[in-house]
Amino acid sequence: MTVLDPTNKAIIDLDTTASPAVLAGILDIPVSMIHQGRQDGKLPAKTTATYRESIHQYIHYYKKKINSKSTSMGEAKLAQDIRNGIAKEELQWLEIKREKEQLIDVAEMKELFEPIFQIIRSSLVNLTRQYPETETTVDNMLNGLYVLGGKIAAKAGQEADDFVQSMLEKELEMPQAEEDVEEAFNLGEQDA
Repeated sequence: MTVLDPTNKAIIDLDTTASPAVLAGILDIPVSMIHQGRQDGKLPAKTTATYRESIHQYIHYYKKKINSKSTSMGEAKLAQDIRNGIAKEELQWLEIKREKEQLIDVAEMKELFEPIFQIIRSSLVNLTRQYPETETTVDNMLNGLYVLGGKIAAKAGQEADDFVQSMLEKELEMPQAEEDVEEAFNLGEQDA
């Protein structure tokens, strides 16, 4: 590889004709890759191209190559890891809200309401002992309360599952690195 002299502090005019050795040093590739890059389309074919044009085409070549690649397993795993991270973050927010008593855990809700339902059940059973003709009505009410409790618990579990699933399916928003690169090299204005 061509190594630039670290003591060389000369400023390179980006609009001058590119020297293969200096361009190789800037791109951190061997000089032979400069000549090969002109044949492959990584760099402008004309030898009179400026540093700016050469760097611009080199960057765009690899941007196109990255953009044209289909999603690989590594990219899919990365996307899944990001979704999992988002879901974990949302779960942490739910925990914070629960700690601030804005949400009640299903187990805590059961713990809070179970004594109340036991008192109601005991009162209704005592009522049927005093008035045997109400036994069928009280049994129907108790069955209704049992079904209602099951539905509440099932809905709470389903909402939790739906929330986690929605976080996993959430569309990823990745920053546009190519815009940052163009801004860094001030190449956006040079597109033809």
